[in-house]
Amino acid sequence: MVIVHDADVRELLAELLGEIGFEAVVETVTPFGSGDATVVLTDLGPRYDPAKARAAVRRLRERWPYAPVILLTSVRAASEESDRLGADALIIEPFDIDDLTNAVLLLTARAGTLGREHRLHLGA
Repeated sequence: MVIVHDADVRELLAELLGEIGFEAVVETVTPFGSGDATVVLTDLGPRYDPAKARAAVRRLRERWPYAPVILLTSVRAASEESDRLGADALIIEPFDIDDLTNAVLLLTARAGTLGREHRLHLGA
């Protein structure tokens, strides 16, 4: 599940994740009727609010309890409270491609989701 506001970033993530064996399914909204996610990548939006970020991570974990959650953000302040946000990883944008793909592979392997069908839904 990729939930990112910027269409160019969604396209880039779909391409990168496709290169490491994930199938990307593009959606324009969070597809609550869809199946399990292997991993959830989301951005924190242009206006970072720690309380809203924590609430968003809680909602994602309720929807996909076994999928690792990776937050993407250009807001440096978020890294100061990454533990309190509740995500499995926080990646500061602009990100290194290898850092992102390595985080996805490591976290999905650790969570045991790597063996499942690799289907990602891309949304805004």
